[in-house]
Amino acid sequence: MATMYAISGFFNERLASGIPFGGFCFVDKDIQEEVLKSSTNLTGVLTDDYGSANIEGSLTSDSLKFDKIYVGKDTVINYEFSKGENGLWLGEYSYGLSGRGKTVCKAIPCFDNITLQQRRIPSPEEWANSLVDQMVEEGMLTLVDERECSSE
Repeated sequence: MATMYAISGFFNERLASGIPFGGFCFVDKDIQEEVLKSSTNLTGVLTDDYGSANIEGSLTSDSLKFDKIYVGKDTVINYEFSKGENGLWLGEYSYGLSGRGKTVCKAIPCFDNITLQQRRIPSPEEWANSLVDQMVEEGMLTLVDERECSSE
């Protein structure tokens, strides 16, 4: 079982401050806090001015940590927050040798006790093959032997 959180906040850069981000994450509350020091219980998606990113990390009663990787990029950005006042999480992010900045967010539980079903997302090729199969099944497409086409 997991809890779905809405997460939103701001981060600062050298040349800009108050860049907004937002998204959602699922937190598996069944993992004990002692175990979280070496594993993750949080997965989700964030978006900001730079695009969409996947996040993975952990949420405990006093700590929020996650790695953010933008879709199509390799750079890992590490976020670490401490519990502040009024539901705020105060923290910093870092990447590479010198990239760092301040960040603040709220993570609000929206839905409790969600059962997450693992589902395999097909590759583009698998999706195209299943579409062709469906079209053949429904009579919208006829498969032709390649040898018949090359002899013409």
